[in-house]
Amino acid sequence: MLHTLFCDGAEMEKIILIGRGLSLDTVSMVAKFEHLRVLELVGMGEALDIDVLERIGALPSLVSLTLDFTESTIVPTLEKDIGLKDLKSLTVTAPLPFTRSFLPKISTTALESLGAMCPSQPPSNKKEFLEEVVERWGETLRRVELVHQQVQVDAGGAGSALPDMELLSVDALAPLLPLKKLTYLKLEG
Repeated sequence: MLHTLFCDGAEMEKIILIGRGLSLDTVSMVAKFEHLRVLELVGMGEALDIDVLERIGALPSLVSLTLDFTESTIVPTLEKDIGLKDLKSLTVTAPLPFTRSFLPKISTTALESLGAMCPSQPPSNKKEFLEEVVERWGETLRRVELVHQQVQVDAGGAGSALPDMELLSVDALAPLLPLKKLTYLKLEG
């Protein structure tokens, strides 16, 4: 369907793909829509690879991006800048260490909204994460979401959806205090 829309000259501004089983070719098609302003890719698994990510990063009009790296083949430490120079809103679903390695690889200097959706296991240093975010986008950031998807790891290493709350201290939130433009804060899990 995306191929047909592209061939017919559709100037798509918003594409949302949610689900499993989409092919790499289908996911790759989104990067051909140069007028795209909003993109959400959730549940793409292996179809979200580094080549697709680099093509998305080159989209000239993209201002809002939601990426789910669950089951993606992208290695946790990206080697080079992926673009996204005019991005205003970013939501990433991935373990927090991956998100921390991903953020320095985007070019935007004016991020206004950041969402980090991450599993509660393994535990990660949220204070350092927030310090890095505020250091980079403290002048522009208006919205921050830090959501932990509760996963408890049993003795055999398998995960379950049982609550396993990681305590978040006031000290961990201290890096947010200098954000003068902050209008929305969501801490969940």
